[in-house]
Amino acid sequence: MKNTLRWLGVMWVMQACFTPSVPITTKVKYDLPVYWNDTAPDRPYDEIRKLTFSDEKPLVAGQTARGRMTARGNDATQKDKITQKLVEEAKDIGADAVIKVKYQYYTSATANGFTMEGIAIRYRGQ
Repeated sequence: MKNTLRWLGVMWVMQACFTPSVPITTKVKYDLPVYWNDTAPDRPYDEIRKLTFSDEKPLVAGQTARGRMTARGNDATQKDKITQKLVEEAKDIGADAVIKVKYQYYTSATANGFTMEGIAIRYRGQ
């Protein structure tokens, strides 16, 4: 019995070590459905327009130290805001969803930036 309790205690501690202390959400709700990469809705649709959103900014002081880059890229919150901007652009032209959304981040010696693109669609029969 003691061995069983000890084993359960060890398992509980191991599980606690690998559980994030901050909940991570992967299903962000946007104003329109967003289908990443090569995914698409099951229902028929017509493509309205390809949307592209990009930005480039110079590196800031906190991104480099002793000639090396210490921080780069957008965090999840920033990426969600960028995605929402793409969704808002799609809503403005009357889209029901955005498909084939792709996100690319790049960094150079002096700047960093991103490009997000997708295709605004309208469902048929609405």
